[in-house]
Amino acid sequence: MSQSSIRKFELIGVYKEQYGEQLHPELQSVTFCQDGKNFYVELTYRNKPEPVPIDMNLVGFEFDENGENGKPDYLFDPSVDFVDNTKILLDIEAYTLNNLIKGLFEEKASEEIKKHKPLHYTMQELEDEMAFDDDDEPEDFEEWKNKPWE
Repeated sequence: MSQSSIRKFELIGVYKEQYGEQLHPELQSVTFCQDGKNFYVELTYRNKPEPVPIDMNLVGFEFDENGENGKPDYLFDPSVDFVDNTKILLDIEAYTLNNLIKGLFEEKASEEIKKHKPLHYTMQELEDEMAFDDDDEPEDFEEWKNKPWE
């Protein structure tokens, strides 16, 4: 693919606003790129002559409920608009960014971020957590709604 068909979006301004001094101090540029079906991030540092590419194609594996039959789990979809894929990257919280883009954060900040793993639930886990058991279901909603909580 020719250089002109590579789509790029500069993220350093957004990340500086979100993370400030947590970013690697030598970091000058964070560019999200799409070259056909391939996605990558380029990190440019003051002390390195060439950008450091980070492959963003295969992010992980999706397993069935038994933890088997792992299928590739792609974060970005080449069939959707590049801007939509960029928004996905911008919506990722610090813990996941720290794991996906090594060298984005300053070393001490990276270690601190690793301590704060976000909670992730499957839809079934959320439904199970929110569901009433038969014993819990109120017989009279109005009475239940107005009941003082202990």
